[in-house]
Amino acid sequence: MRAILRVISGLSKGHKLKTVNGLNTRPTTDRVKESVFSVIAPYIEDACVLDLFAGTGSLGIEALSRGAKEAVFVDHHKECIDVIQQNIKHTKFEDKSTVIFDDVYRAMVKLAQNGMRFDMFFLDPPYSNGYLPRIISQLEVCDLLKKDSIIVAECFKEDAYPDSVSNIKVRKIKEYGETLVVFYA
Repeated sequence: MRAILRVISGLSKGHKLKTVNGLNTRPTTDRVKESVFSVIAPYIEDACVLDLFAGTGSLGIEALSRGAKEAVFVDHHKECIDVIQQNIKHTKFEDKSTVIFDDVYRAMVKLAQNGMRFDMFFLDPPYSNGYLPRIISQLEVCDLLKKDSIIVAECFKEDAYPDSVSNIKVRKIKEYGETLVVFYA
């Protein structure tokens, strides 16, 4: 059964978002999304957002709806890219969005080479694959972080995640069943 996603708040509140059939994607549920955005709400206005393993684009679109200045969506599945583009068009955020069809590590290097830096990051990699420590480290290596960047990482509660990487430290952890959301700043 496909999840029904919607934009929870802001300019596109109530807009339904398309999801991806198969591919074992796990769209962030509205309950988890609402909780995440209640934590980061004060930091969204005018933020530049990077949504890695974007899937449906739900998190980046929610940030745009709540006042983020721009969002870059990265995924390496063509079906996900198609759905993200449809969702961006449906919510009318084409002028604030960039969609990248590539491996997240290559995309981070390319973004860094173009001088991009971000205020907020959404990381929702496949569970139980050990991606999270490497991705967080790569964000710093590529110099994609701004001084006060926030990272929101979703993972399986049994997955490893770093307590800190250089000056990036865990600030809060929320548990939702089998899912952890780890907030770094």
